[in-house]
Amino acid sequence: MIGVFTVGTFGPIAAYLTERFPASIRSTGYGVGYSLALIAPAFYQFYLRQFDGAMPSHLAPAVLIALAGALIAFGGFLGPETRDVDMADDSTIPKLA
Repeated sequence: MIGVFTVGTFGPIAAYLTERFPASIRSTGYGVGYSLALIAPAFYQFYLRQFDGAMPSHLAPAVLIALAGALIAFGGFLGPETRDVDMADDSTIPKLA
């Protein structure tokens, strides 16, 4: 079940990052956004140590997973609406005569 809730978020996050940037910088934006998003989780062990004494050690990972989900949802909420936006960059598409 933990795998569903943790690994299952990679699909929507990748789709959001792909559509978040205009076509001219899409690959750069995706790469930077995805890479920067890996920095905070890399310190997972240090975050767990901060919970020592405040809660049982078996609950700390669940709290961090819930916090991560809340942060992802909040970040998506803060991002712009892309539903009706034309994300194509027409300046890079050759015109047919």
